[in-house]
Amino acid sequence: PPAPPPPQLPSSLDRAAEWETFVTVRKNRDACIHWVLRLAQAAEREWDDAPLRHARLELLRDCLESLREHAHADCRELGGLAPRMLQSLDFELRHLTNLVLFVER
Repeated sequence: PPAPPPPQLPSSLDRAAEWETFVTVRKNRDACIHWVLRLAQAAEREWDDAPLRHARLELLRDCLESLREHAHADCRELGGLAPRMLQSLDFELRHLTNLVLFVER
């Protein structure tokens, strides 16, 4: 499994625990996609909490980047979102909503 990236901003997110959960589910296509979707939706819900939002978006970006070499094509396709949609973590809620819609499909 990929090594966890270092945390960037202080927040209430337990990044290490979340990363370990992701590493556990990432082998299974459906569980992996569901987990990524749940993380993105949590960032949407907590948009006004900037440190938590940034922590979740960093984790989302790192998780998506780790999917670029996934065995399943659907997960690899999600991996391609990281450089396109999460290059910068400073964007409007509408941008994240578009990302969530793509993952849901």
